[in-house]
Order: sequence, then C-alpha cells, then structure tokens
Amino acid sequence: MKGYPPNLPYIGSSPTLCHLLKEKVPYCCLRLEKGCEHNNFEDAKAYSFKNKLIIVSAETAGNGLYNFIVPLRASYRLKKELNPIVLLLDNQPDTQFLEAVCGFPMVYYMVGSIDNLDDLLRCGVSFAANMVVVDKESTMSAEEDYMADAKTIVNVQTLFRLFSSLSIITELTHPGQHEVYAVQS
Repeated sequence: MKGYPPNLPYIGSSPTLCHLLKEKVPYCCLRLEKGCEHNNFEDAKAYSFKNKLIIVSAETAGNGLYNFIVPLRASYRLKKELNPIVLLLDNQPDTQFLEAVCGFPMVYYMVGSIDNLDDLLRCGVSFAANMVVVDKESTMSAEEDYMADAKTIVNVQTLFRLFSSLSIITELTHPGQHEVYAVQS
C-alpha cells in the first residue's frame, strides 16, 4: 500500500508518498532481537530477509532517524527492492518514535551497542550491505576536540576489518578528521 505516513511528528518533515503497511505493526514486533506473541524471531537471520540490510547504529532514536527512514520507504522505490532497516540503538526508543515508524514495512530496532560483536551479529551485520554509524551525542562534548571521534573511528575500523564487504558511512564530529578519514576513489 502507498500513502503518506500518518504521523509527521518532527518539524522539517515534508509529506512523502511512501510504502506503508495496511495495518500498523505492534510495537513488540518492531524489536528485532526479542520474540513476542506474534513471532518468535530473535535475530536477523531468523527473518530470512530477501534483500540486504541497512543497519543504523545510534545512541537514541529521534527525528534524524525518522527523516533517514522516510526516503528509504518512498513510493518511487520498488517494493520488492526495499531493504530491511535495523536500528541498533544504545537506548530504548520512546513511544512517539515507535508510533512514527510502525507503519513502515521492514523497519526494526534492537537495543545494543556497536562495541559488542554479539549485538552486531544479532542485528544482522553479516547480512547487511550498508551500515551508518551516527556519532554518539555524549562524545560530542569531549574535552579534547581531536579525541571526540576516537571511539567511533576505532569501531568503524574494526567493523571494516571484520566485515570488509560492508559499506560504512560514518558521522564524525571534529572537522579535522573529515579529510583524514574521507573515502578516496
């Protein structure tokens, strides 16, 4: 089904015609790593997704993630080519965010950490084509500017070594790091 998302909870969101589910998914079914009364899946492998995953690692869920999801569910994309989206979040998302995304097909979240290999495997990193690593807000206030991105850079380098076919997009806080870690063609 195509339509406009019924919830535009965030300022700056413009209506975009999207692929939507006929019925919203219960919040419990959005959680990837915990089974519920509707399904008993406990990791990405159990879902047997046909398309490669897009994983987003972030500290919290908010308007930025919602605005990231909307174009990935836009109606100009063929439904059979939609990639499942898994949000790997450090903190449990709030009810307003879950309400905003429960109408989109194949959007899941998992509470975990990019620092934990078990969490990465459970959220499906080995089945992913792309991973977006959002810098943690807590590191943005680092006392030493040049150290603000240290943990993010180490995590991304480790991911690249373990999963070399994974395309990784990283948010860096300190402007001096942008040139050093930019992808070169």
